[in-house]
Amino acid sequence: MFFKFTAREDTARIGSHMLTRRKSLRTKLLQVTFVVVVSMLGVAAVTTSAALAQGANPMDEVAQTLNLKPSQLRDCLGEPPAPGQKPSDAEHTALVSCLKAENASLTADQIDAAMGQMRKAPPPKS
Repeated sequence: MFFKFTAREDTARIGSHMLTRRKSLRTKLLQVTFVVVVSMLGVAAVTTSAALAQGANPMDEVAQTLNLKPSQLRDCLGEPPAPGQKPSDAEHTALVSCLKAENASLTADQIDAAMGQMRKAPPPKS
């Protein structure tokens, strides 16, 4: 036996199907959004924990204090002196000259204070 629906019943049936489909699409979109957000939080947590485990590099803080890029500071530093020893006067003069070439507003006292800050800081973790 065939059922014959009136136009009104047919429209209601199609309307409820479309409503169900919209709810289904909305639910899927929320599920995908949730998965993306959870994934991003996981990546952020791993990145943050790796950075904290490594520790901040004191050289980066000194470079920031001197208004330099870390690479500029590293280029001027050269080889570090032996543990427990300070740089020679010639090495100190060369460092001050190099850093002043990178940032002309620096003074020797500012450089000495910043380098003292780096010497007191614990070495970065490897």
